[in-house]
Amino acid sequence: MWFLVIFPVLIITLYKVRKIYTYWKGRGVPYCVHPLHCFGLFSENALRINCYSDVFEELYYKFKNKRYIGFYNFFQPVLLIRDPNLLKRICVKDYHAFSVHSEAIPLNLDEQWSKNMYAETNTQRWQKLRTSMTPSFTSNKLKSSFPAVEQFAIEFVNYLRESIDKNVTVNMLEIIRRVLSDITVNAYFGVKCDSLREPKNIVHLMVHEAMTLPCFHGFTHLCSRVCPKLLQLLGVKVYKASVQNFFAEMMERRLQLEFENGFKPYDIITALPELQGVKFSNTEKLNRSLIDDITGHAFLLTFAGYETTVTTLMSLLYELTVNDVVQENLYRDIIQTLDKYNGNVCYESVKAMEYLESAIEEVLRLHPPAPVIDRLATVNYEIKAEHPNEEDVVIEKGTPIWILAKAIQNDADYFPDPKKFNPDRFLSKNRHTVAQYTNIPIGAGPRSCPGYRYGILQVKVIIVNLLLNFKLLPTEQTYVRKSSKTYTIRKHGVWVHLKTRLK
Repeated sequence: MWFLVIFPVLIITLYKVRKIYTYWKGRGVPYCVHPLHCFGLFSENALRINCYSDVFEELYYKFKNKRYIGFYNFFQPVLLIRDPNLLKRICVKDYHAFSVHSEAIPLNLDEQWSKNMYAETNTQRWQKLRTSMTPSFTSNKLKSSFPAVEQFAIEFVNYLRESIDKNVTVNMLEIIRRVLSDITVNAYFGVKCDSLREPKNIVHLMVHEAMTLPCFHGFTHLCSRVCPKLLQLLGVKVYKASVQNFFAEMMERRLQLEFENGFKPYDIITALPELQGVKFSNTEKLNRSLIDDITGHAFLLTFAGYETTVTTLMSLLYELTVNDVVQENLYRDIIQTLDKYNGNVCYESVKAMEYLESAIEEVLRLHPPAPVIDRLATVNYEIKAEHPNEEDVVIEKGTPIWILAKAIQNDADYFPDPKKFNPDRFLSKNRHTVAQYTNIPIGAGPRSCPGYRYGILQVKVIIVNLLLNFKLLPTEQTYVRKSSKTYTIRKHGVWVHLKTRLK
């Protein structure tokens, strides 16, 4: 009896799975030869057995002469983009057809997650949010935020001087996390902490908890890709309730204080459209729904800004430590530039450090925080055949598009000796040699990262203060010999032998 029920269900399931995994073949798109291999690779990544950037780099070179590749994110067809010109069309020229991100996390999994700009699928609503945030990242705003970032950087150096001997080896990851945690919560939640000296303070612990998204790890992440409804039934959230409540209360206190004293002009949070038209004297409008909306945006800014800045800074520390010549060139550039500004570390002097800018661009090329940039087709879109053996292909509405940014940026066709850390590539005299859209670590077009310049400002200020006071020397523990260096650095940190510079 049970056989009569199970057998038809099994046949129907196998038919649907076969239909899914022949999707790209039926459209004449070059695809991963064994679709079930995609499932296996992504299962390993979801369970943190491998690094998915390695998977995509392998595919990138396997399909060397193709502009795009058919792939499967478990049971969902995905189009991988490996051609800079096609990338330009998707992100810039025909942006309207790919104006939203694909779902990294199911929107219906957590109401708090669905209230941020990254997850926003309504283009008009997203445009309103983006426009409201733009004034917060102008040159004037960055200049006004410089003193706060500089003060945290000075405290960072003082902490290192107080806590270590003149010659000591230290893993920089936890220390960097603490100082960037303090900068982040100060900028978005208006709270000042000293996590360097008080690492167990509740704010820093909650930031760390918030960044450890349970739906991005292990079996939970696998379920979110294969069967998201199961997570809903299990009550899994993007952020734990304790984390949501803590930050919502902290945001409420911040907004209440600013309501009483008047909003700061062009503040990142108070510029959000939810707060427009709310009179500072009308405290009745500080309801929970409003607080949750604002906290959702602050969570995104914290998550996107904090994690990417940690990754960029740690990658730069690694490359400077193992490349002594580059480190000395950068130190020389810092000293020579500061001499022109009477020795003052200020917004203008840091901005004028060309070699520092080039070093950051190079580390973002080599170790982008996000190896893949995603978009979602919002309409049916046709890719015309341009090469022999290509066919016209219609990308159906709702198809995720994944741009292989890291693989493109590490392609020897665009960057000679691509695995070498060489900031000279991005000096003004050499910039013309970099082909358009071959280096897009923050994305391209209207959906590129709005807070990029603020994150880079933090990296610059910390590196300048660090190199002015210490020489970074490698040890046996420093060198990363695995292929997935970015992932290893992010997870395990960088061991550095700090040698105090004589003033």
